Formats: sequence, structure tokens, C-alpha cells
Amino acid sequence: MRILSRSVVLILMLLSVACDRSLNTPIWHDLDGNSIKLSDYKGRWVLINYWAIWCAPCKKEIPAFNELMRKYPDKVVVLGVNFDTVSKEMTRESVEKLQIEFVVLQEDPKYALKLEKKLQVLPSTVVFNPEGELETILVGEQTLGELIRIIQ
Repeated sequence: MRILSRSVVLILMLLSVACDRSLNTPIWHDLDGNSIKLSDYKGRWVLINYWAIWCAPCKKEIPAFNELMRKYPDKVVVLGVNFDTVSKEMTRESVEKLQIEFVVLQEDPKYALKLEKKLQVLPSTVVFNPEGELETILVGEQTLGELIRIIQ
């Protein structure tokens, strides 16, 4: 009976995790393997910034995102996505080279968020309001002032 009980508990736990992933709670990972869910940031603005090492406007706007995170750590979260599908090691090298201070995701969330057709220009930034709803998609280079206006 004890073995059956443990099996049932294990199955229920696995089903719970599977259900959590399917109920609009996609789970991604940062470059260190830590789990990240959009729902973890409820109550804060979430900006998902798409960049590439070869993109000149991306390079110019990254300091603005770094500064936004430093100025408003309790109000804003910036997550980065390398537009190029490259290895984790290559992404880490790019993060260092570009001096990115915000979390960069291993997986591209655009598929889970059903945004793949809307993200074809770099840089692009997906903005979620504090309720977790898609607010807007910013296309092109952003300045610190423009980013602050969006979250005000």
C-alpha cells in the first residue's frame, strides 16, 4: 500500500506541474538554468527585449534597459532574448560583450506568447503591464526617456 501511495503522490505532482505549464504559465530558463515564469513578476512591468550582437540599434539601447532596471528595480523587470538561435555559451559571450545587466532567457518566449509573426524587426521589445497583460510591442531603438514614459 505504501508503494502505491508514493506512486499516486508522484503522479499527482507530475500532473500538477504539467497543468501549471499549460494554464498560461509558460516556464523559461535564464542562462544559469533558473526557472522564470511571467506570472512571477505580477505587479511589475515586464519588458522582453529582443537583441542581436550584430544589431547596431540594439547595442545603442541596451544601456537604457540596464539603467531602467537600476532606477526602477521594484517596478520593472527586463528580460532579454538573443534573436539569433545560438548556443548558451555564445549567448553568454554576447551578453558580456554588450554589457547586458538584465536576465537573458535561454528559450525564445515568442512562441508560447503567440507573438512569432509580430517580432521580425530588431530591436523589438514586448511590454507587459503589471497585471500581466500585453500592453504593446515597441519596434526600433528605445531611449531611457521613452521607456520611463511607458511605465509611468
